Amino acid sequence: MTIRKALTRDAKKLAKLESELFSYENFPLSISSIYYHIRHSLFYVSEIKGDIVGYILVLTRRKSPKIHSLGVSAAFRKQGVSTALIQHVLMLLSKEGFKSLSLEVRTDNKNAIALYERMKFVEVSKISGFYRDKCDASVMMLKL
Repeated sequence: MTIRKALTRDAKKLAKLESELFSYENFPLSISSIYYHIRHSLFYVSEIKGDIVGYILVLTRRKSPKIHSLGVSAAFRKQGVSTALIQHVLMLLSKEGFKSLSLEVRTDNKNAIALYERMKFVEVSKISGFYRDKCDASVMMLKL
């Protein structure tokens, strides 16, 4: 597995992956948002045998960066892709002097919550009705 910065040439593949992973109620990224974030955010992809199998998007335009989106192709889940992507950005953020990393996750996404808890994220609050289908979000934070 290789982790590298997302490039503009990856945008269409990332948009396809995004549409496979996230339905409307989960605020999927548009192709124009993907292009924007490739240029302006921490956006990394994971490749296996030349195929993009996952990505992580971290917004850093604030004191506390935030994981905006993390996705792994269904065929590559439970293989450490998400963990490797998170560890990669944690290293980058630490080098830049950031002190914490936050995220929002659906309260019904037990697998994602378990992953974040294994990586020492803790729930700091909840946002009622955060998603378009009115599912709550758990706000989680990791001290770096």
